[in-house]
Amino acid sequence: MKNIFNQSIKLKKLRLVAILALSAFLLPGFMFFDSNIKWRSGPGGFAGIYLQLGDSLSQNKNLVTSLTESISYKNTGAKLQVSLMGENRGDTFPAMDVLGCSEAILNDYRRKGNPVFAEEMDADCTGASCSHIVSCGGVIVSTGIRLNTDVLEGNISSALLHELGHISGLNHCPPGEKNCTQVPENSMMHPFQNTVVSPGVDDVTGLKELYGTLSSEQTAMIAKQEEFKNFADNICNPSPCKLPEEETNPNYRLSQEEKNAIASVLSSIEGDITLYRKEKLFQYYMLRMQGSQDTGVTPEEKLMQNVSEKQQRIAETPTENLVVLRQMLAWQIQERNIVLTELNHEVDKDFLDFTRGEINILIQIRRDMIEEQGRR
Repeated sequence: MKNIFNQSIKLKKLRLVAILALSAFLLPGFMFFDSNIKWRSGPGGFAGIYLQLGDSLSQNKNLVTSLTESISYKNTGAKLQVSLMGENRGDTFPAMDVLGCSEAILNDYRRKGNPVFAEEMDADCTGASCSHIVSCGGVIVSTGIRLNTDVLEGNISSALLHELGHISGLNHCPPGEKNCTQVPENSMMHPFQNTVVSPGVDDVTGLKELYGTLSSEQTAMIAKQEEFKNFADNICNPSPCKLPEEETNPNYRLSQEEKNAIASVLSSIEGDITLYRKEKLFQYYMLRMQGSQDTGVTPEEKLMQNVSEKQQRIAETPTENLVVLRQMLAWQIQERNIVLTELNHEVDKDFLDFTRGEINILIQIRRDMIEEQGRR
């Protein structure tokens, strides 16, 4: 891995210029790329681009999520994950007037995030959309996308997908080819298109050239993740899965002992509870990512294995331990649900899908414990 510190910042500001008709856009990008500019790879060789959606595009969250998924590893087979993740950083690019590549400066850029937002055209972005990249030593450390609403008039899909290609490292033309005459019309990076809403074959090829192709083991892990989603969606008996406080069956409702245990844990936490939860979430998020790469066994597989063994384990557990475990499960279910309802902007969609499945499994295990206590 190249050292990205103590080198000068290379700033690329890529602009999209509207041509005569508002329905046609001059859109920058292509499968041919600057092989010296890309995102750093993390666990398992995956590169991650984590974007923050501005308030101006909050109503388009589902659309933006769909477009980021279309250029991510599950759809392209390239080792790149593009996700909406993190708190809103405002409808503006981070300041780009700091020079240098010290670790402190680069961390400052990363803290400012990678915004995606929309506003009316001004002197900083005179076309339909613009994007920028800040890189050091060939490694991208910050980026941003701006859409000009008065030019796009609500048709943001093609322009946004195109800019997503840019911030991933794709350029317009093959090396040495200035007029882009060889760019396929179905490429999201074609210079004159406003209808392409998914990456073409050449776009996918470019992303794989930049970031590498999923191995057979990684493809198998992705299949396990999909298997887990189906498994967790059908785990609860009786169906559907319900949070303890929402259970209609009085036997499964949150007991007073569970409420007291949850209150006791909360009272023992010092400082800001939201900050505590964010820190725990980040630790869990990284543990899940790293654990899969280190062991080759996904957390999804571990949970499914635990479910297959749960009846025997519950039957062998002393009653006094069942009481404590049930209280722990009630706490875990509550905290996992807070991830979905209050901290969902802190993690990517894959992790949220995993969390939903995990909650269902914890709900059913708690129900089984209650049934076992009743039999005793």
